[in-house]
Amino acid sequence: MKTRKNIFNVLLAGFVAMACWSCDDEVEYTPAQESAVAETQVYFLNNESSEMVLGKDATSFTITVGRANSTSAQNVPLIVSNPRTDVFTSVPTSVDFAAGETEKEITIQVSNDMEFFKSYPLAIEIPEEFVNPYAEQDNHPILALNVSKEDYQPYAVGTYTSWWYEESWEHVLEYSELLGRYRFADLFAEGVDVEFTWDGGAKFTCLVAKLPTGIVHPSYGMVTAECQNTAYREAEQTFLFQYKWTVSAGSFGSGI
Repeated sequence: MKTRKNIFNVLLAGFVAMACWSCDDEVEYTPAQESAVAETQVYFLNNESSEMVLGKDATSFTITVGRANSTSAQNVPLIVSNPRTDVFTSVPTSVDFAAGETEKEITIQVSNDMEFFKSYPLAIEIPEEFVNPYAEQDNHPILALNVSKEDYQPYAVGTYTSWWYEESWEHVLEYSELLGRYRFADLFAEGVDVEFTWDGGAKFTCLVAKLPTGIVHPSYGMVTAECQNTAYREAEQTFLFQYKWTVSAGSFGSGI
């Protein structure tokens, strides 16, 4: 396969128990009544991630609550399960919708004393009387979060040239002082980070040698990038990554 380049040029900056066995008498079944709140179904949006990663200086984060009927104003209580009060300093116990609002953000305050790279659980639930169990939707009445903080900060802004996409784009290189490592966050796809250590010389080391890129080939499935060689060109302020790109059927090739 052709060799292309992956380059980053740094520009510093019960089942209901009705026995269904055969019998002589017919049993008449009456279905249960649908929820009385079918028109006011309240839920957490399904795009809320269970992993909430906050920046170094973050003091709060938001989550979104939705509802099916926005005809009138509505107050909905929230059940918060055993939050760490030394970590989550303020967690709303209700959400107020104005007439016409189908979605509402609520803000959760966090302490500056959160340990970096440590995960803290937080669960918030919508009471049963505001939930329609018959609703056909992906949204859900319970939000179970794992909240953490990172000390990654922007280190430089540059141009990343992709072997796979055969194009270039601006990307931020980040650095964690606590971990002593560098990172390209969401590089190939959202949630796919390339992390490495670098001593300032010609060599740097990929921390994940074999990385599922999040790129899905239409015929062969997930594309994996295996880091084989790395180098840094000081004169050009350029990081070079040599990857071997593979799918279930085999290799697509490799290049720097």
